Amino acid sequence: MISLPDDWTLPMGMTFTAGVANNEGYQYYQSVNNYTAAEWSQMESAVALFLPAAGNRYGSDVNYVRLVR
Repeated sequence: MISLPDDWTLPMGMTFTAGVANNEGYQYYQSVNNYTAAEWSQMESAVALFLPAAGNRYGSDVNYVRLVR
């Protein structure tokens, strides 16, 4: 999950696709907003906050949880 301030401005030359995984499915959102370490450094400088998350929860079911290394 990426959290952005209300007045956030995308760094020059970068792209960002906002959305909720439920709209398109998690497979789609695995293919967008992929950044190199240098690009993510630009995002952090623009006050973007990355909160790692894995899987999903529906009621009491938890699915697609994997350890990412």
